[in-house]
Amino acid sequence: MKIPGYAVFLRRESRHGYDVNEVEDDATGSDPLLRVFRSPRLAVEPGSSIELYDDLTIECRPDQPFLVEGILAYGSLAGMFGAPNVGKSHLLLDLAYAVATETPWFGRAVKQGAVLYVTGEGVGGLKKRIMAIKDARNVVGRTGFTTANEIVQIGAHGRPNVNELVKAINAQMHELPVLIIIDTLSQAMGGDNENDAGAMNAAMRQLAALRDATGATVLVAHHSPWNGNRERGSTAFRASLDTLLQVNAALNVITLSCEKQRDLEKFTDIHFRLVRRLDSVVVAPEAAPERNLRPPNVAIGLTGRSDTVLRVLQGLGGEAVPTSTWQQACNAVRVPGSTFHNARLRLLNLGFITKVHAGVNILNSVSAAGIAALAPSSNGAPT
Repeated sequence: MKIPGYAVFLRRESRHGYDVNEVEDDATGSDPLLRVFRSPRLAVEPGSSIELYDDLTIECRPDQPFLVEGILAYGSLAGMFGAPNVGKSHLLLDLAYAVATETPWFGRAVKQGAVLYVTGEGVGGLKKRIMAIKDARNVVGRTGFTTANEIVQIGAHGRPNVNELVKAINAQMHELPVLIIIDTLSQAMGGDNENDAGAMNAAMRQLAALRDATGATVLVAHHSPWNGNRERGSTAFRASLDTLLQVNAALNVITLSCEKQRDLEKFTDIHFRLVRRLDSVVVAPEAAPERNLRPPNVAIGLTGRSDTVLRVLQGLGGEAVPTSTWQQACNAVRVPGSTFHNARLRLLNLGFITKVHAGVNILNSVSAAGIAALAPSSNGAPT
């Protein structure tokens, strides 16, 4: 039996990501949205921009998809920081072309779509870099990559502002971008004090507004002080982000590492070099630096907690163990959640465990190096 008004309700809810084609408007009661529709409601007052969601509505929403598998969620707010001239802009451009051409980025699947790259260098400064990366990727013609002639201003003053950028996107791009890159935060803030929490919060709200208006992942580049391990300026920058990435260089190898993931798991470090191509340089993947595995626990620096976490994984069979199962087993031996996640990330970086994505689950296994690290030392003493 048709339910009066239910089809209209479903169409309204479709803007939150529901596939209304998979839901019948004569539902028999098994549809969880039907409970939301039938629940008592107050009269809707016009003019409010605030939308409220109960827990059932949130449960019914689809999972947030990846833009780059395991690194960036689609529709998120992300940042990347590193010292000046470390290679951030080249890496961002490489990411942009991976998304625009739907090619894996460091072996990870991407969501294909248009990309908008907004940089303070202007169009002229990108020409050689674009020609080099298209030559390296064997790409000709239009790809869906677009840039702007000036950087958007997200500070208290200055133009063009976010509203003007959104108008330009709607008027001049053939499709809405799935990725918007702002390079750099300092230039976009237009002289506002990045050490001031109020100014930084206001700037980050503008970036969030850009994300909400377009549905894109917004990724902003930022600097760290010379030889610094954290981003420059107020911690409000970090607090506002879903994902924070760091770029470091050592021994001619550049490393992309994960400083923060709000909802995703931290990924293992990614290594690359900048190699000459035409009149510029391009990103080339690099193997992880070799590590000396002798003696196993001493040379590598396997701590007591890391050792415990690794032994728990081995005790669970050592192969294809879901992260949640592993963490529960660690909790049982008094390893707190934060310690578990830090130890797991360290084990990944050391190459002692491997992981694979299996739908929404991540399956962990002890690697050959991990088995060697847990083996008794040559003198028979425990390691």
